[in-house]
Amino acid sequence: MKRFTITFGVGEDAMGNKISNDELTAALKRIRDRAARMAGGYTEQSTVGGWIGGDGRLIEEDSRRLIVVSDDEIGETLALFIGNALKQAAVMLETEQMQAQFVQTAQFGYATPVASQSYH
Repeated sequence: MKRFTITFGVGEDAMGNKISNDELTAALKRIRDRAARMAGGYTEQSTVGGWIGGDGRLIEEDSRRLIVVSDDEIGETLALFIGNALKQAAVMLETEQMQAQFVQTAQFGYATPVASQSYH
């Protein structure tokens, strides 16, 4: 099982044009839908990224981090989809081998966990 973490800018596109709130909302909806269909679910985090531009100045931008877990090699396909959806020149893809366990917590008034399922 692998964890794929894709970090991408949401402030401007590759041409330096500001991404409007409407464009961002629509793109994130498509990205979330694709991630859920490919991996069964996702986690999304807001963050800030920065880099040194061609003129030597620090450039900072609002960013998002999308995390999915899958046995399938979906990271690059999902990264390309995200980059195209937001017209980005590049997005960062991190891939980690991992183990995950979903722990079913107490439900319906029971005080102890019911069961857990492990994925390798």
